[in-house]
Amino acid sequence: MAQKCPKCKESKHVWCKGWRYNASGKKQMFWCNSCKKRFTPDDGFWKMKHRPEIVTEACSSYKRGMSLKHVKDHLSDYRETDISRVTVLNWVRKYSKLLESSTGKLTPKIKGPLHNDEFFIHVKKN
Repeated sequence: MAQKCPKCKESKHVWCKGWRYNASGKKQMFWCNSCKKRFTPDDGFWKMKHRPEIVTEACSSYKRGMSLKHVKDHLSDYRETDISRVTVLNWVRKYSKLLESSTGKLTPKIKGPLHNDEFFIHVKKN
């Protein structure tokens, strides 16, 4: 799939133009011959200081029940990153909204009959 230029929305005259290196890693750069601009496409982690793996691990750890302090400590121990609890909270808020808006419209397709394996019946004692 061809990349579209974010400025002129042209995809016909866009070609690869080297790599961009920074703290978050190596990213492909593109050149648009129509508007003569160089750009890096937005992969969902636009202008993020940390690598996408660290951001997703922090969000996943928090959603699985770890506290913000424990997520911060885990990342500093195993990923050797120095982030704050507020940063983790901001990532969780940002990406939770994105996931909710994209998955909120999905409905599961169920084929065949549905079987329940376990039933819980609560009975009040008189």
